[in-house]
Amino acid sequence: RGVLREKISAATSTEEKVGHLLALASLEARGGDLDAALEAAREATALAAERADAWDAMQRVLEARGEPLKAVEAQIRAAETTANGMERA
Repeated sequence: RGVLREKISAATSTEEKVGHLLALASLEARGGDLDAALEAAREATALAAERADAWDAMQRVLEARGEPLKAVEAQIRAAETTANGMERA
């Protein structure tokens, strides 16, 4: 976790930082620290609201926290993001 936090701090691009945040969210969730996982997922979606994978991570964390309505909202955002990306392609 410490190494990922260092990589997040040292990231030189938003894409790099978001990638590390998503890895941290996954690691924290698997370790049972759902508050830390949610914090990382929130930061990722704040930095890259256009990334479906960030919203997918948020959805998984919210489900694990027992917040199904918020999880569905995140799932919808992921689907909208994917749809918008396909329209631009």
